[in-house]
Amino acid sequence: MANNGYGLRYTYIIATIVAFVAIALLLRAYLAVIVYAYIPALSPYLAGILSALDAIIGILGSYMVYRILLSISVSYVGRQGNKETVELTKLALRILFYVVVISIVLAATGISLSAALAGGAIGGIVLGLAVQNIATSILAGFFLSSSRTLLPDEIVLIHSWMLGQDLLCKVVRINAMFTEVITQNGQRLRIASSVLLSSAAFTSLGRGSPFAYAFPVTVNADAGADLVRANAERELKGIFEKLELPRPEVYFTSKSGGSNVFTVKISFNDIVEVNGLLHAVNTAFDDAHTRAKSLPPGKPSRGRR
Repeated sequence: MANNGYGLRYTYIIATIVAFVAIALLLRAYLAVIVYAYIPALSPYLAGILSALDAIIGILGSYMVYRILLSISVSYVGRQGNKETVELTKLALRILFYVVVISIVLAATGISLSAALAGGAIGGIVLGLAVQNIATSILAGFFLSSSRTLLPDEIVLIHSWMLGQDLLCKVVRINAMFTEVITQNGQRLRIASSVLLSSAAFTSLGRGSPFAYAFPVTVNADAGADLVRANAERELKGIFEKLELPRPEVYFTSKSGGSNVFTVKISFNDIVEVNGLLHAVNTAFDDAHTRAKSLPPGKPSRGRR
């Protein structure tokens, strides 16, 4: 049924284009006859009238093709579920339509297209230098959305020296120039898409909750790592059970000088929960280290009562 619907739609489009071309050719063919037979005073201006008619027909035909392409493209891209790509597709087709219209007007008025292009080359270079940052951001926004590198509602960890530190955030939208995100602090940031495309790497945490996030926790090595880990796991189990979240995974991953480094993997449902969970994890490790350090050697640790 769907294929039949598309077949009828394309048949209608082709029939419309054929009818338009036929009407335009007939109108142009009979215009000279009409002018000479009924409006002879306009005969000296017939060449100009025909040029104007050609321009009108060309613009109307271009607009019709533009609307058809817009309808087909938006329908196809919209099925991919990416609203930002739909908007960028509309923008690209609109620019193409304007270019065609300008070319038609120049041809109808007798201005050489090659001469216009040559004359505008210097101005185009100056304009290009002036708007290169804007153009770069627009292209970056198009590539980010069309390649699905970033998607709305996706939680990502952005690694970029230009941002100063890794940024854990939720993608809100990607438009022609900026990518809007919500950070773990609840702030809305608009980052130039060109920065993300050229100077960033991404770690995706997914689009559906719960999200999993792993990060390092460093404590002094003056207490046994296994004991600190066991104390922290007991502490975190109670905290996360109250929050109805999966129990964090804790690993002793490395020893750096006088410090023990643990990796903690937590789960969360919303980006704004992260700071509270980080606070809970750091507090639990601080308490776990204090208890492990204060115990006499060989005495087992007990969790809080």
